[in-house]
Amino acid sequence: MEKKGYIIGYVWWKRFAFCLVLVSALPHLICAQIVQINVGQTQTSTPFRTSELHEGGNHLLFTPKRGFAADLGVEYAIKAKSSFYSSFAYYQSGAKLEEYDVIREDPFFLLDLEDNEYTYNSWSLNTNYNMEVWRAGNVKLLAVAGLHIDRILYESDIEVDFNHNRSSGDPLEFFTKYGALRKLNVGYNLGGRAVYTRNRWSYSLNYTYAPRLLKMGKYEADINEVGAQRLNGFTVREKVSFMTLGVGFNLKRE
Repeated sequence: MEKKGYIIGYVWWKRFAFCLVLVSALPHLICAQIVQINVGQTQTSTPFRTSELHEGGNHLLFTPKRGFAADLGVEYAIKAKSSFYSSFAYYQSGAKLEEYDVIREDPFFLLDLEDNEYTYNSWSLNTNYNMEVWRAGNVKLLAVAGLHIDRILYESDIEVDFNHNRSSGDPLEFFTKYGALRKLNVGYNLGGRAVYTRNRWSYSLNYTYAPRLLKMGKYEADINEVGAQRLNGFTVREKVSFMTLGVGFNLKRE
């Protein structure tokens, strides 16, 4: 049986995404107490591993790269020392290319990047639980934990081609050629917030570590598909960190 990677779009994935979106949206409509907007930057790490049929493999380390991030959300179910926060985020990911452990040939023949960098956009839906760990007057520190679902905003007309010889424009086009790009993903959020509150306004400094749990791309080939001197397979994961500044407004008078 030939292994031609996988193309995301299974029915259960769609059902899962729909349910998570619905669960995240309901509190927005019913229980919103504080509306908040956050703007800042991401830092992305994307380790990439290739393998050769007979010569070992290459590790392509995509060194951390910064991008833009923004989200709009609501805080609800607010209690003395806890609350929930759900948001919609739009952000940039990407990487700088760094190579090590090259056995035989230059792996850059696979990609055609300007200054060995690439950038792409994603959206995500997040639901977090906030727990107060310290307070002094109008300032408090919160520990944050939650879940997210995200989708890569990338479209390409290129067809799946297991025997292509020309270089790819960027890693996402490369994954698409092998039918291995996973656009829809899930992950967890861990982080913290420092919040200053004055009257009905709040101002915050936020940090969130938000890795994707599933591989962003994975491909394993048979020898008959690619020949003895071609790429045998690859795997890649992505980890994203967010650092943002936020402003919120309490919709309910105390």
